[in-house]
Amino acid sequence: MTDDSDQSAPQKRRFPKTKVRMPNDQARRQGEIVTLAFTTLGSRDAALDFLNSHHITLDARPLDVASESAEGFAQVREMIAAGSTA
Repeated sequence: MTDDSDQSAPQKRRFPKTKVRMPNDQARRQGEIVTLAFTTLGSRDAALDFLNSHHITLDARPLDVASESAEGFAQVREMIAAGSTA
């Protein structure tokens, strides 16, 4: 007969804490542009594709541009409004 009480519970995985946080204004812009894209572009997939794909006009991902500055946010917002997401 074996005694199972000696077996220890599995160890929990510990992940390192993130040391660098996104500044609040950048996080706010990111949340707002994601919400706008989801509600405007017709589907979650279309919004994610637009936000996360390199856009030739911006020479970057729209999500990065919109998050980085108020000017970038305005530029991406206008692209969504104009339907320039291709």
